[in-house]
Amino acid sequence: MTSPSPHPRSQRALRTLQKIYFLLWAAVGLLALLFETDVLPTAFLPADAQTEYVCQLLCVALTLGSVPVALRLLALPKVKMQLEKEPERAVQWNKLRLVLMIVPILTNLALYYALASTTGPLFCLLISLAAFVFCYPSAYEPEHKSAA
Repeated sequence: MTSPSPHPRSQRALRTLQKIYFLLWAAVGLLALLFETDVLPTAFLPADAQTEYVCQLLCVALTLGSVPVALRLLALPKVKMQLEKEPERAVQWNKLRLVLMIVPILTNLALYYALASTTGPLFCLLISLAAFVFCYPSAYEPEHKSAA
C-alpha cells in the first residue's frame, strides 16, 4: 500500500523549508565568520561572574529545552496521530522544529562571542548544531507494521 502523494502546495512549502534549512546553516557560518574576522564586535558583554553565570545558564536551558523536543517532535504520539490523519501538516511541524533549533543556535553563537571568556556557550552551540543536522525538513511517511 503506497501513501497518497502530498498536495503540490505542501510539496512546494516543503521545498521552501528545505531551502530555509540550508540558508540557516549559511547564516550561522556567515555570522561565525564575521565574528572571527572582527567585522562584528566580540567580548562586548562584561566578563563579571554574574553575567557569565546568567549567560551560561541561558545557553544550557535553551539547549536542553529545545534540542530534545525538536528531535522527538515528530515522534510524539499526539503529533504522530495528527500526521497520520493529515500528512500535509508535516510542513507546519517542520517549521516548528526549525524554530526550536535556530533559537538556541543563534543565542549560543551570539553569547559565545559576546562573552569571549568562557566556552560554555560554545559547547551548547556544538550540541545544537549536531542536533540540527537531524532536523532536515521532510515529508511525513507513515510507518507500516509488518505482519509476522
